[in-house]
Amino acid sequence: MNKRVIYRNARPSDIDAISGLEIRVWGENAATKENITNRIMTFPLGNVVAIIGGKITGFVSTVIINEQKAENYKSWYQYTDNGNIVNSFDPDGKLLFGASLTVDTDTRNEGVGSRLLIEIARMSISNRLKAGILGGRLPLYHTKPELSVEQYAELKDARGRIFDPELRLYKRMGLKVVKFQKDYFNDPDSLDYGVILRWENPFYGISNILPFLAKPLSMLFRI
Repeated sequence: MNKRVIYRNARPSDIDAISGLEIRVWGENAATKENITNRIMTFPLGNVVAIIGGKITGFVSTVIINEQKAENYKSWYQYTDNGNIVNSFDPDGKLLFGASLTVDTDTRNEGVGSRLLIEIARMSISNRLKAGILGGRLPLYHTKPELSVEQYAELKDARGRIFDPELRLYKRMGLKVVKFQKDYFNDPDSLDYGVILRWENPFYGISNILPFLAKPLSMLFRI
C-alpha cells in the first residue's frame, strides 16, 4: 500500500531538509543552500515538495523564463542562472523551465516524481503559461557510449520499454523530445548530454479554465 504523500509549495523553513535530500541524491552535484534559498524566494509557486511521514522526500524546482531569450540558451546553467534563477526569472514570461527534480531513492516507487510534475502542470495551467520545458538527464548513456545519443534514446530494454529510466518517465508523462544538447551540464553518467523536452499547456488561451482545474490532472498524463 502506498504511503500518504503531502504535496505543497516549498517554504524557507524547508531549506535545510531540501538541502539534505539534494545531497543524498546528487552528492557533489547537489543544489547548494544558496541555490535553494534563491529559488524559493524568487519564485515560491514554482517550488514544490513531497512529504511522507513528516520527511521531505521529493523536490521539484522551476522558473518562468522568456521564450525568445531561451532560444539562445545551450546549457542548464544558462536556463537557471547557475542554479539560482534570480537573473533568468521573468514574471512576464510564458515558458516554464524545470530546473530540477529530486526524489529520494527510498520513495521512487511511490510515484512521487510523476505527481510532482503533475503539481507543476497544475500551477502552469492556473497561471496561464504556454508550455513547460526541461533538460533531462540520460543517466545510463555512459553504459552505451558506442551509440549516438539519438540511437540511445530509441533503445529498448528486455521488456520493450525505453531503456533510459528518466527519458521513460518524461515520455510517459507526455513530454515530447525537442532536441539533444551536447555539453548541456556536467554529468558524466549522461556523457554531459541533456535531452530537451517540452509539454504544451492544453488549456493555453482558454478563457475559463476553472472547470478543468477541478478535475484530476492525472487525466492529462499516461500514468
